[in-house]
Amino acid sequence: MDTLIFALKVSDEDTLWGALGAEPRVVVSGDSVTPHYLKVGSATNPYGYVKDFSNKYEYINRRRKNDTGTDYDSLFVTWDYPMNPAWFYVGFARCDLRTEGDLFIYVDTRPGGADSTVPYNGTSGRSAFKPTSPDSFKPDFCLIVDNGSTYFYKRYVSTKDGRGSWVDTTFSGLVCEDGVVNNYLYTELYIPYANMGYTAGNPFKLVVLMTGETSNSIINAFPIYNPLGTYKEITQYYWWGSDGLTGNKVPARKYIIGIEETSLNPKSQIRNPKLTVHPNPFTEKTEIFLPSVDVPGRDASLKIYDITGRLVKSFDLATRYSLLATSIVWDGTDDNGRAVSQGIYFCKFATPEECEVEKIIYLK
Repeated sequence: MDTLIFALKVSDEDTLWGALGAEPRVVVSGDSVTPHYLKVGSATNPYGYVKDFSNKYEYINRRRKNDTGTDYDSLFVTWDYPMNPAWFYVGFARCDLRTEGDLFIYVDTRPGGADSTVPYNGTSGRSAFKPTSPDSFKPDFCLIVDNGSTYFYKRYVSTKDGRGSWVDTTFSGLVCEDGVVNNYLYTELYIPYANMGYTAGNPFKLVVLMTGETSNSIINAFPIYNPLGTYKEITQYYWWGSDGLTGNKVPARKYIIGIEETSLNPKSQIRNPKLTVHPNPFTEKTEIFLPSVDVPGRDASLKIYDITGRLVKSFDLATRYSLLATSIVWDGTDDNGRAVSQGIYFCKFATPEECEVEKIIYLK
């Protein structure tokens, strides 16, 4: 009789497979590459799942609702490719869409597109997708999720007068709320690539907004540095490089309008934040007031990025300043002493565990 010996090693997401040897292995939900094979509930079994996104590889960010309180919404994304059909997944956590607001998932997959948000709750209060470069975010499709059973899919259609409009279009994906495990505080969905007019290998851009139940006022936004309220300008978006949504790519490795989120996104928010900039906007110089933290100067950094994500100025807190100082003056020059152009900049103060970012507007 032949004897079959089967060896199986188990690893969590933080362990390198290469260290385990050549034994057979099993990759399950939560792996670092796509396809991920998420399970989303069906019309006949809407609660046949629990949250199965990877917290390490597919978690995008979190943000407090209305920038108040301690209740955070969190965004997850991933995709199944290569598959036929290929799907794009979104998970939205800690929010009950039945009562707390409406979710809008905007995707930009082709040249051109909308310059303003969908007028779902009336015409007033709509926000604009503000161009900041020739390659800015102009969405082509939008999935509107009122709740797990009420959702609409829109396509932007240009008209001869140049104004365009959002119209209903085909949606063969699925939206589902978890009404059992997480008490409706978790929504999971997928959109087929074909519904987005998307071809794998092309760049892919994403903005996720949440508005009030009865208004177009934005109460949460991802990327998290976009403003909240009515008649706002949405300038930041997630961007998955020149190869877009393809296999063997970690979804969490994305960019914000060219700003690498791994370098700008705070690990956690500083308690009692006090990073402020005054005057802002400024024309000649501005004063950056630092948060008060109990770390040596060598363990903190202050950097300024332009809107494309390029580092323009680094302040050496270890040798030129100490955290006993309460502020630092920026005169609108880069590390080479050259005057920067007018526009929007991001000031980032960071420690090994926390960081805070403030937008600065420079005018000449």
